[in-house]
Amino acid sequence: PVIPVTEATWDVEFNYDAGAVTGANGNAGAVYIPTLGKFWTSRWASNVAHQWNSDGTLDMQFTLPFTGTRGMVFDGQFVYCSIATTAVQIVDPATRTLVGTIPVTAAPDGARFIAYNPDGDGGSGSIIVGNWTSPNLNFYEFTMSGNLLRTINSTVTGVYGLAYDKWSDGGPFLWVWSQGGGANTPQVIQQMNYTTGVYTGVQHNVSSDVGLGDINGIAGGLFITPNLV
Repeated sequence: PVIPVTEATWDVEFNYDAGAVTGANGNAGAVYIPTLGKFWTSRWASNVAHQWNSDGTLDMQFTLPFTGTRGMVFDGQFVYCSIATTAVQIVDPATRTLVGTIPVTAAPDGARFIAYNPDGDGGSGSIIVGNWTSPNLNFYEFTMSGNLLRTINSTVTGVYGLAYDKWSDGGPFLWVWSQGGGANTPQVIQQMNYTTGVYTGVQHNVSSDVGLGDINGIAGGLFITPNLV
C-alpha cells in the first residue's frame, strides 16, 4: 500500500555551519539562486560574501561592491541586497557586479530586511523592506523603481528576516523572523497575513532546533523558494 506522508511545517532539512567553514560568524544574509543552483550568504559588517553548493560545501568567497548586506532576495534575474540604508543594491548573480539601486527613502529607517513579492504592483513585482528601529517597526512595500505602494503595520521587535509566501494554503503570507530580546531569548519566525497585515498566530522558535546551544541572537536572512528540493 501507499503510505501517505504528512510534511511538518518546521522540518529541518539541512543545517550547515557557515561560521565554522568561513572562519567567522555574522553571516546575516541568505538566499538561494536557482539560475546558479547555488546559495549566497553575506557577512553583514563587511563586503564579504560566500557562494555555496546545494550540498553545503563552499563554492567560493567573493566581495560585493558595498558593505553590510543584511538581507538578500532573488526576483528571477537579479539579487537585491538590503544594507540598512535607503538604497537597495541590485546585483547580477552571474557577474557579481552592481547593476543598479532602488531608492526606498519612504522607509524612514531604511532597509535592513527585504522580501520580494512577484505579484506586487499589478504583477510587475515589488519589494518589502523595513528596519527594527523603535518605535517604527512597520514594513514598507515599494515598486521596483522605488515608489511606495503600502505601509504594513507591525509591532514585532528585532525583525531581521522577511519572506513573502504565495504558495502556502490560505496565503499569501509574510514570514517574519525576529531576534526578540537578543541573546538567550526566543528567535521566533511568525506568520502574517499579507493582505490584512494581521499575524495569524502561527509561529516557531528556531532556537529549539537549529539554534540549540547557540547563546547569540541568530535571526537573519530569510527566503522562500519553490525551486529547491
